[in-house]
Amino acid sequence: MQKKYKQYLFLVTVICLLSLIINTTYAQKVEDIIKAQKEINIAADEQTKERLAKQKLLEETKDAINMGNKEYEQACSLCHGIDAKGHGAYAFVLKESPADLTHIKKRNNGVFPFSKLY
Repeated sequence: MQKKYKQYLFLVTVICLLSLIINTTYAQKVEDIIKAQKEINIAADEQTKERLAKQKLLEETKDAINMGNKEYEQACSLCHGIDAKGHGAYAFVLKESPADLTHIKKRNNGVFPFSKLY
């Protein structure tokens, strides 16, 4: 009876050790999966932040363009015309013809001098 008890005890010990090894391996895989998921979430958060920043910049750019269009219509189009070619409503009363603004980039070697015009 004592021999069978030792055999059972040995068998239970082996099973427990195998179970421990399997559970340790499984736990490591679960930790790896959790770590990978966190990295994916961090990357997704960064992409979301980048996308939102780009959307905000685009909205701000659209707002600036709209404001610039309104400013041009109110302050410049009377002389330079709506099409910016120098044929505005007041162009005929000026001593010098208003410049054709559609060639600004061409006259500056392909670069639009934004800050100079601003």
